[in-house]
Amino acid sequence: MKTFVINLDRNPERLEFMRSQLDDCGQGFERFPAVYGKALSVENRRAGFSSVRSFIASKKRLSDAEIGVAMSHIGCYRRMIEEGIPAALIFEDDVKIFGSFSSTLKRIESFLDLSKPQLVLLSGYGVENAETLPEEIREVRSAWCADAYVLTLPAAKLILRANDPVLTVADSFKRWRKRFGLELYRALPVCVRQDDVTFKSENQVLPKSNWLVRNLMWVADWILWQLTGR
Repeated sequence: MKTFVINLDRNPERLEFMRSQLDDCGQGFERFPAVYGKALSVENRRAGFSSVRSFIASKKRLSDAEIGVAMSHIGCYRRMIEEGIPAALIFEDDVKIFGSFSSTLKRIESFLDLSKPQLVLLSGYGVENAETLPEEIREVRSAWCADAYVLTLPAAKLILRANDPVLTVADSFKRWRKRFGLELYRALPVCVRQDDVTFKSENQVLPKSNWLVRNLMWVADWILWQLTGR
């Protein structure tokens, strides 16, 4: 299976860390140059990020890092479309691979229906005892963390339609499942872990207590979705 490792130019040590792990698994990969959000030019930022629409959709201003990560994943999806890659495994460069990675990947390959927009997570953020659960590819309604996952070409096309230019973070899986029909799964037991995950935005501006404004923005987001399809 085609494998991408998203890696910033300024982090060669992370690339070597991933290379060592994937070599041990016999898994080849292609480095995909990550987008460094803080270094985006004004022109590239405007072209790849819809600031007002994003604020309405996300209820916050995305940080430079969040924008860069989302653009990086979008770049992988574009590559899949350009090259006609039927399914791909996408890694961020700060994950640890353990357990039955190779056999899990084979199970996922057998499970996938390449004609459907399917995405299978390899990590288990928020799932209790995810590393010891019985073997299963479980359908999930909501999930976070885009550190490692497999997706089909139809899924890549779906997310591009929903999030290019960037409206939300790279792991808005629940939104894409509910609004666009993304089929979302998790492979258990998990075989990938991302350390020190905090999921904090640097620019949170609308606390949940501000329910009136949040609800008004939800309505605005729904109307824009109906008008624009994203």
